[in-house]
Amino acid sequence: MFVYHDVDGPEQLGAGSDQELSVLDVAAGTAYEMTVGAHPREIVFAPDDSTAYVITAAGVNVIPFATLGAVGKPPLLPVVQDPGIDPATLEVQIVAGLGIALARVDGEPWLAVTQLPGGELTVLDLPGVPTDLDVSSSGEFAVLTLPGPGGSRFLEVPLPLGPGEFAVHDVPGEYVGLASVAPDGDTMLLYTTVNPFALTQAPASDLPLYDDHGVYLSSSSSSSTTGDDSTTSGTGDDSTTGTGSTTAGTTGDDGPPQADPRQRVTLARRDGDGWDLVTLFVEVPIISVGIAPDSRNAILVHDGHPVLTDNRWSYSLFDLTPAFPLLKRQNTEAEPGPILFTPDGGRAAVLLRDDGIGVRKVDLVDLGNFIVEPLLLGSPPEGAGYVDPTEKIFVSQQHPTGRITFVDPQGAVQTVTGYVLNDSVKD
Repeated sequence: MFVYHDVDGPEQLGAGSDQELSVLDVAAGTAYEMTVGAHPREIVFAPDDSTAYVITAAGVNVIPFATLGAVGKPPLLPVVQDPGIDPATLEVQIVAGLGIALARVDGEPWLAVTQLPGGELTVLDLPGVPTDLDVSSSGEFAVLTLPGPGGSRFLEVPLPLGPGEFAVHDVPGEYVGLASVAPDGDTMLLYTTVNPFALTQAPASDLPLYDDHGVYLSSSSSSSTTGDDSTTSGTGDDSTTGTGSTTAGTTGDDGPPQADPRQRVTLARRDGDGWDLVTLFVEVPIISVGIAPDSRNAILVHDGHPVLTDNRWSYSLFDLTPAFPLLKRQNTEAEPGPILFTPDGGRAAVLLRDDGIGVRKVDLVDLGNFIVEPLLLGSPPEGAGYVDPTEKIFVSQQHPTGRITFVDPQGAVQTVTGYVLNDSVKD
């Protein structure tokens, strides 16, 4: 078990440092303490459970399990040529099965590939500036998005990386700044969470920006990034394709589209060496996306409705399997919080909380028929999880003595309260 401070919760740290990490060998009852790079954000484990890769603001720490007792300061490897770069502009993905780190920097037209633990770094020049980096669950390829006002492109980079290898795919007429690759590797959602056409020196009041919300999705892209997709790359010149192969079609700049690009989502499904694209309209701008483990359904989380005052929040259930996909929008009383998918992809749980108006509930979603059953909770929800042996979803809640609610596949509910009372016993 690895224990470290949450970089997104600095108010809980207090005096001290967030660079201290502990590895607990539960079976042996042994703790190994070590210091890692600044602001550890994510830990990725090798498929054979031999190594842990700790993504930090300074690079990647490599921790071999075989030498835990001898590691006090595990090797820290930079993932770009300039280790002094602002980490807020850096996105890092670990391909644990290949022992490599992929990195992009906001505004830079290249992809950096670092060997772990050797540290050898290769830079792949790209035909534009990518705004997002995602990796397939199998580690067989990476995807980078190159948005443009009159049409976008995405690059498919096969892994392990060969010399100058990537394929360029056009997304005509769409502004695409983000990609979420489904676990099957044959399905992908392309979208944006910013409206680049509203980015003026003095934005008008009727053109608000909606990229300041934090939503955590259990199966969304797990990149370590603090940037967004607002950087516009030069995708107007389709003759510039670097060393990759280009699919048919053009992405010339025909002027900005009238619609807010956050209200459009493109479903990409693999078709031979290319991708078949279907673009759908959504009523309210998208702020986050999560895809179920079976790759058959997704949940799109929307920003607050710009006009409605009651039930202004919502999410959409998205069936990815039909030729023409189904979207079902679900209005909510509060902004959607953490979302959980069950491992089989059959169910989901959406946590809803607003302490100001007393909303404390969880939406239980049947992904087979898109029926949503709300469950009122006794206390504000904090997180959700899944118990494999019983197939139960659990929702932890904020309560002075501890409270957790379990829901089985048939909808039966059981709540346990008071399991932290022993902490109050003094003698």
